[in-house]
Amino acid sequence: MDGGKVIAGKTQGDSVDGLNKLGAADVLAIAFMFILLIASTMIIHAYSFLPLNSAMDRQIELKTEHIYKTLELAHVYPYAISYSRAACEILLLSTPTIAENILRLRFFEILEFVCPSGYGIYVNFCHENNSWGIIYPEGSNFSETQFTKKGTITLAAAGGAYAIVKVELHLFKL
Repeated sequence: MDGGKVIAGKTQGDSVDGLNKLGAADVLAIAFMFILLIASTMIIHAYSFLPLNSAMDRQIELKTEHIYKTLELAHVYPYAISYSRAACEILLLSTPTIAENILRLRFFEILEFVCPSGYGIYVNFCHENNSWGIIYPEGSNFSETQFTKKGTITLAAAGGAYAIVKVELHLFKL
């Protein structure tokens, strides 16, 4: 022959039974794969920008812990007493260190600073039948608590007397 190998009666350069021809089914299969590639890429990108619900819940749970500790450790300016202790004194003492109206104003200031956007905070201090609470933003109504932090504060007096005040902090969506 003219230099090509003979395979089953045909030379190597010839098309074997039309294998190099594209039919309508081949074009449709390639088009369908391309559309599938585009669609899957769009879905993957859409889901990659959505945060995981569990991760967001954990962030809000940590924020609840942070707010609770802030109220427990931060001092009301210019007094040398924490926010939580001052609220407990209002419940227990006839003449607390900080007047209730001043403490309520300072509570609003700190809650405004630490409260995440889109959420509200309700803090309640209870001792026996007495309770003192504050809700931020003022006038908001919380029906579903997303996260709750509970704790106690013990106040001791001279002579061995002490009182235990229960504290509940609720973080809720507005």
